[in-house]
Amino acid sequence: MKYTIFLIPILISFVGAMMFKHPPKKINLIIGFRTKESMKDEKAWIFANQYCGKLWIKIGIIMLLISICIYGLIHFKLLILTEIFATIFILLQVAVIVISTFIVENKLKNEKDK
Repeated sequence: MKYTIFLIPILISFVGAMMFKHPPKKINLIIGFRTKESMKDEKAWIFANQYCGKLWIKIGIIMLLISICIYGLIHFKLLILTEIFATIFILLQVAVIVISTFIVENKLKNEKDK
């Protein structure tokens, strides 16, 4: 269970890098940053995917560093990892991902208003 705290940060960093470097070229219903606003046109689609990719890389690295610190505290017995603590931490990681969706949407709306 204690290694699970690394799963989301590594996954988010990887997906973010893929979205940033290789955003889906065409709007689709399977892969990419799919929201009503991002799917309005190709320009919005590319912008939203690249911006979200950059944001997820940053978020993933920050979450990974926090996870490493928590793991260090656990390893040196300064913190006891319980299932409850691990679950709360993982839920916080998921919440950060959901919040990032709103950040990308706001940035996309601001870009369209320019």
